[in-house]
Amino acid sequence: MKRGYINIHGRSIYTALVLPNSDIACEWCALVLQPFGEEKRCSLRTVHRICQRLADHGIPAMTFDYSGTGDSGGRHEDVLLSHWQEEATAAVHELKQLTSATKLHLIALRSGALALGSLPCDKLTLAEPVFTGKEFLRDMERRQLIKSFSGPQDTSQREFAGFLYSEAMLQELSRAEVNPAFSSVTDETRIIHLTGGQTYPPSWKPYLPNATATILRDRPFWGLTDYFESKLPDCFA
Repeated sequence: MKRGYINIHGRSIYTALVLPNSDIACEWCALVLQPFGEEKRCSLRTVHRICQRLADHGIPAMTFDYSGTGDSGGRHEDVLLSHWQEEATAAVHELKQLTSATKLHLIALRSGALALGSLPCDKLTLAEPVFTGKEFLRDMERRQLIKSFSGPQDTSQREFAGFLYSEAMLQELSRAEVNPAFSSVTDETRIIHLTGGQTYPPSWKPYLPNATATILRDRPFWGLTDYFESKLPDCFA
């Protein structure tokens, strides 16, 4: 694994690139966008297994830590969604420079889909995506026990599972939405739904006509902190 940092307007962003064992050049490369917040911690193993699986098939794959998270610089309460979108664009540029690949496969897990912005690619895979920032915030609120008023509170930020979100970040998230017209950024889109059922969430309805949808019978990789081998990486064999 090739580890490094890229500097984006003073923000130090940690990157991890898994390269194929072969020296044969590949026209494809892949960038994996991690979920936000506590789901990022739960998904780390799955993210790195996806990167390794792609590399095993000759495709260099990169992931990175958003500013204010993981090994990247900054504080979570100071970052914006637009920063993370900017960092995704910079990571693509770095990935293509390091690999000389000409085709890009973007893979977004859960809320990582919101970091895509309008980033173009040749192939897009969304795994159990969160299509709107409002949906992400609702999920966080459901998980978070809102503490009763017990004195002065800082209303300029909110805390979810130990992560502080500024008011500016909350506003950006509340406006964020993945464009259902995937053709504006890519020619090929796949959506993977992890479930034990037979149907897709009703909120996905606007997105399904423009993508190839797949149901994967598996447990939620984003909600487990114990040792767990998700079947998701097998989708990239």
